Amino acid sequence: MSCNPDGVPAQLQEALLRHRERTRRESRVFPDLATAVQARQRTGDLGRESAECLVKRAVMQVDGGYSWRHDHRLILPSRLYMTEEQVLAFLRSIIAPTLLVRSSNGLINRFKPNQRISSIPGISVVELTGGHHLHMNNPFPVVMEIERFHNSLFPNEEVEGKKSEKQTL
Repeated sequence: MSCNPDGVPAQLQEALLRHRERTRRESRVFPDLATAVQARQRTGDLGRESAECLVKRAVMQVDGGYSWRHDHRLILPSRLYMTEEQVLAFLRSIIAPTLLVRSSNGLINRFKPNQRISSIPGISVVELTGGHHLHMNNPFPVVMEIERFHNSLFPNEEVEGKKSEKQTL
């Protein structure tokens, strides 16, 4: 996300206030894992299995149940926003081969990212059907696109644990 230069002071003030408020507040405690799974499902396009996977990895046992173990600063507004021109300058400076696997209904679509995407030199873009958690709800197509991209960069390199066509002939 970016910010109009005139909006930077207000944005920083809001971020600092929210950070102070967040550090004073107690983390939410879920009485059991099932309740945490249901809460996680309500926040996004997650199936039960994917939500269970996230919850098992992201909660810790506390007095009275379970609480998220993530750094709460991750859900707070950023303290520093760049202008759109600064964002584009950083994107134009990317020199690594880049693959963007985007979902048809993902969060990125809310921000009309086409100018940013086209700013990255030589970017490969693939759009797959799904939402924000595409990689969890339907991982196989994502893996196939990443493998295809990797193979285009390193055509003679074998993926560990996978036999090459020459070995199977």
